[in-house]
Amino acid sequence: MLTLVLENEKTSGSLLINKFDADDSTPLRGARFEVLDQTGSRVRFTLANGVYSVSDAADALEQLETNAMGTALLQNLPF
Repeated sequence: MLTLVLENEKTSGSLLINKFDADDSTPLRGARFEVLDQTGSRVRFTLANGVYSVSDAADALEQLETNAMGTALLQNLPF
């Protein structure tokens, strides 16, 4: 008999969010939004070089905002 033990490894991923105007499809600069985890708690981020990264720093942001192109790049999202 052969027994295998497999463990799930936590990993992280990225997400590119694009926000557009519903009427004319122009990019929405400055659109604000929040990210919630599976329990409904707000995920906090730091912003560096135009990229949001998950963080538990004291000054981490709970509200994110799209750039001039209507996009927001989120990194280090836990899976």
